[in-house]
Amino acid sequence: MTVSELKHALREEFKRKREDLSEDRKRSAENELFDAIAYLSKKHSSILSFESFQTEISMLKINHFLEEEGKLLLPRVDSTHDLKAYAVKSREKELKISSFGLLEPDPDRSKEISPDQISLVLVPGLIFDSKCHRIGYGKGCYDRFLSKLKESCLFLGIGFREQYSKEILPVDEKDKALSALFLF
Repeated sequence: MTVSELKHALREEFKRKREDLSEDRKRSAENELFDAIAYLSKKHSSILSFESFQTEISMLKINHFLEEEGKLLLPRVDSTHDLKAYAVKSREKELKISSFGLLEPDPDRSKEISPDQISLVLVPGLIFDSKCHRIGYGKGCYDRFLSKLKESCLFLGIGFREQYSKEILPVDEKDKALSALFLF
């Protein structure tokens, strides 16, 4: 089995695990995530978060908090699958549904931020392992973006603890390791 085929099979398995979580379990994890990121945010002035997609852990509460603090940055993926960060002052006024079905900043209403201004990135994923590797949706957007950030920037894998793989994930030279995992 190739690395690509193995990653595809793992994606399907872990998507099912995430879909099977109860509403109580999700709510509990979201509250723990909020507490951890709210505390951590005191040390960071610009935080790249993400808008939840499908069954990902809800980022609504933490994004609202970061918005109020004036620290919220959100990603936008362009047609070439390049990820760019935008400062978002009002999620209600500045976000729109992308062609990928994600809520993303409207570049006409939000200001693009240089990667060197970002000090913390909350990184979504489908699967995470003990070496802080992740498997996402397969486009490589985050891996390419993370490689552009300054060395002092922290990359935190965000999700449910059910997304943790006891087995080391297959990686290739393009995959970027995270700084730590915040799985609740």
